[in-house]
Amino acid sequence: MSRGQYDGTKPYVYHVRQMLLFTVGAPLGLLGLGGLLYLTVRLLVLHRQRRPVPRLELVWLAWPVLYGLMQGVSHVKYVRYTLPLLPFLCIAGAAVSESMWNAAGRLSSRVRAKLVARCSLALILCVVLLSTACYAFAFLHVYGQRHPWLQATSWLCEHMP
Repeated sequence: MSRGQYDGTKPYVYHVRQMLLFTVGAPLGLLGLGGLLYLTVRLLVLHRQRRPVPRLELVWLAWPVLYGLMQGVSHVKYVRYTLPLLPFLCIAGAAVSESMWNAAGRLSSRVRAKLVARCSLALILCVVLLSTACYAFAFLHVYGQRHPWLQATSWLCEHMP
């Protein structure tokens, strides 16, 4: 019996690795996954403390969590099947960034501690933004070239009798 393309791949791990390497890049991907984890844990803690859970956040979080859980165990693991999750990951990354920014503002009554915390967070976010922009331009550069098949055909036509 022949082995399939995805035999031996680990559920969820393969999808996350593909997304980090070939879709959005590691910095934005990790920020988005961290944001999704943060929002999920936050809602679970609110529920456990019997505090009101924001319904809009609950409905918003349902799609990426349920879709990710469903897609993570599927046998066919094309990276295009994870693309519907990307806008949610970007928004979750922005939410966790805002939360960290606000937490840094409440960190201490000392102005210097707030300034150091916020500057550190701003530096991290600038690295994420810059690396994502570089990743996007590099990715687009691949498609700015002629297709390798066409380049090979041209070379063969010029150099072979």
